[in-house]
Amino acid sequence: MRTLYTAHVLPDGLIALWNNGIRYLCHVLSAGQDPVEERPRLVAAFATWIVQNCLHVDTNPTLSRFFTFRDCTDRMLTMELIGMPSHAFRVRSVVPRKENQKRLKNVLHFYGHGGGVTAASPYKFDVPARRRCGGVG
Repeated sequence: MRTLYTAHVLPDGLIALWNNGIRYLCHVLSAGQDPVEERPRLVAAFATWIVQNCLHVDTNPTLSRFFTFRDCTDRMLTMELIGMPSHAFRVRSVVPRKENQKRLKNVLHFYGHGGGVTAASPYKFDVPARRRCGGVG
């Protein structure tokens, strides 16, 4: 998959954490490691990786600024491949400003209104094709 999607979409950190496949938050421990002791560390590692690598906002992604647009499409594709659930985009502690509500609505629309994205999404095949055609990748 990495050959198809590139290291921008499936970076080393993702592969190291999701070492049992990328569709579920699952990590296989080495022999001798205690799952009870390792769980808090792994939960923190998964959460940190997702926040630092996926939840990045570009307020105006446009095709003419391909260097920022590519980052957006890479992150969206990464979130799709790891099965990012739609509830990850809900804000619970505060009411988002009007501008942020619009962004969240657009993200949820991209992901099909709930439960994560579908395996049949055209974006999985479209983005690599656009990269090859545009010379980016």
